[in-house]
Amino acid sequence: MPACYHPALPLWALMVALLVSGCTGGPSPRPLTTPAEAGVEGDALWYRGEIGALPPLWRLFELYESQQPTPTRLRIDSPGGDIHLALTLGEWILEHGLDVEIEHECGSACANYVFTAGRRKWLQADSRVYWHGGAFQESLETDALQRGPKVHRELMAWRERELAFFARAGVDPRITIYGQRPPWDALYAQAAYLGYDYSLDDLARFGLRDIKLLDAETWRPPEHPAILRITVDADTLATMPLRAMPGSIDAKKPSAATADEGPTRDGGPDH
Repeated sequence: MPACYHPALPLWALMVALLVSGCTGGPSPRPLTTPAEAGVEGDALWYRGEIGALPPLWRLFELYESQQPTPTRLRIDSPGGDIHLALTLGEWILEHGLDVEIEHECGSACANYVFTAGRRKWLQADSRVYWHGGAFQESLETDALQRGPKVHRELMAWRERELAFFARAGVDPRITIYGQRPPWDALYAQAAYLGYDYSLDDLARFGLRDIKLLDAETWRPPEHPAILRITVDADTLATMPLRAMPGSIDAKKPSAATADEGPTRDGGPDH
């Protein structure tokens, strides 16, 4: 598996390494509908738009390196985007120990690999965070088996990288696919659905600690007709395997992270 984040490399070398190593490979990202921008304000970096192009990430990394003191938090508003770029951003967040604050929404690859990477996770009262799959979803296995060895190898590389990321973040990787099991799988299969979300208590079941609320007593994302609210059953989660396929990683018994502490309310990041 290529090393997709190289903290010791200068930015120009990082760009070359990403491009030649295949870290932005796999299926081409969908056409961007929300062009991304990145900047800095006070002690926080910000990123707004889809995670689907390299230049906004380079700008984010450059801004971080140029600030003294360096920023301690990333504010993001993104519907998701390319899985490999989002993983690179998440790995970078873990490397630098940044907090992550969701301004409005963080969906798909953003939820998978950016929100979960935050040292602390900050939510507005109406922030929306939702998932719709990951490297271990069943549909990808079926597709890889049909499309041949090259696609199979790409899926295996993605799975290895995803498992390493979640192990480092202390998060159960099944957070990405729990909403694709019965009884929600039939509903989710309908094209009208963007994905699924979880309550704060259920996020804690997946190991998401240190979720803090900004100037709010409760987290109440507005209802969305295309986002399913999933309820996690602890017994089901404890026995739910990550699906495997011939030649794949033996990941049937992931270490489920647990958390006794719930989300806390705070007036804002204390830095």
